[in-house]
Amino acid sequence: EAEQQLRAALALLDGVDGAEPRDRAALEFQLGRVRFSQDQLDEAERLLESARATYISAEGEGSRNAATVELELASLMRARSKVP
Repeated sequence: EAEQQLRAALALLDGVDGAEPRDRAALEFQLGRVRFSQDQLDEAERLLESARATYISAEGEGSRNAATVELELASLMRARSKVP
C-alpha cells in the first residue's frame, strides 16, 4: 500500500507547476526504501540515485539529505555484495 501511495504522490507532484525538486527527491527516497525492502534492488538503486542527485543539486555536496540517501545506498550495495 505504501508503494501505491508514494507512486500516486509522485504522479500528482509531476503535475504541479513550480514543484520543489526536493519534494520529488523525498518521495523517491521513500519509494526507494520501500522497493529495497521488497528486494527490488535495481529500481531501488535508480530511485535512490535520483534522489541523491537532486539533493546535491538543490542543497550542495554537504547536504544532510544527500548523506541520508547515501547511507541507504550503502546498505543496498552491501545487500548486493558490491561492498565488503
